[in-house]
Amino acid sequence: MDRTITLSERVKKYTMLAGSVLATSLAAKAQVVYTDVDPDHVLGGQVPSSYPQISYDTLDLNNDGEFDFKLTLTISGTNPEADGFDFFELIDGNFNPLNNIFTYTLGYAPLAFKMDCNDSVPLNQQFYGLNYAVFSFQFGTNKANNWNDVHDKYVGLSFQINGEEHFGWVRLDVNTTDTIPNIVIKEYAYEATAGKKIAVCDTGTNTGILELANPQESLQVFPNPSAGNVTLRWNGELKGDLELSVLDVAGRNVQQSPVTTQSRHNELPVDLSRLSPGVYLVQLKSASRILSARWTKF
Repeated sequence: MDRTITLSERVKKYTMLAGSVLATSLAAKAQVVYTDVDPDHVLGGQVPSSYPQISYDTLDLNNDGEFDFKLTLTISGTNPEADGFDFFELIDGNFNPLNNIFTYTLGYAPLAFKMDCNDSVPLNQQFYGLNYAVFSFQFGTNKANNWNDVHDKYVGLSFQINGEEHFGWVRLDVNTTDTIPNIVIKEYAYEATAGKKIAVCDTGTNTGILELANPQESLQVFPNPSAGNVTLRWNGELKGDLELSVLDVAGRNVQQSPVTTQSRHNELPVDLSRLSPGVYLVQLKSASRILSARWTKF
């Protein structure tokens, strides 16, 4: 067995940014710890010298010498030239049950939820995750390529520092249909204030980053569940030109449209009836805020 171990000392840039980077109504200051993996680190991408080849890299989000998450790529296959490579790509909490990945389940498999810039981690007030999550795998005809050649997507993370929960993100490419599968690790960050949300893509120097909603400004969708004609309701003031997005459990944007509300109006009727039955994430975005809620269509 060829086991390749690559640790995060390959990271060339590590910055603690102590300025105010996110404004919320609950705190005046927030701190983002950002790590740029420079150059990007690639797991896989080369023909293994023997099978199986297991390669992994680790993420030490707070740079304390204890690794918080591990990304693993296993490549196998008895006849890859004829049948292609078998592979397994995943991320786990490095044996710490309190370190979790934002996930959803499809059948029996916990899958990593694909996130975009300015998504909130967590999306609502609770972090929905497990200690490990699968990107993609292939064993002969048995396949789950939910991250199928995905580029510049993000995974939401939750981990512990001195018994307190912190939220973060990591940016990845996950390649599955190339000649040889690989995972590319590009950058990651976390919010240094325990319990504070972080916006995906926030490195502490971003301008125009969306302000994360607090519990007093949460989004509600009702009736929930319903057949599709719903009303969005929120507590805080949200006006002007907005964007409505609906994401499925795989993180795909299945409905998106611009909407406009009047000053101080906090309700918006929306027709979601064309969507298939299932669970969705409904997001309402303004220039300074993002509100999210889960909704079920029957």
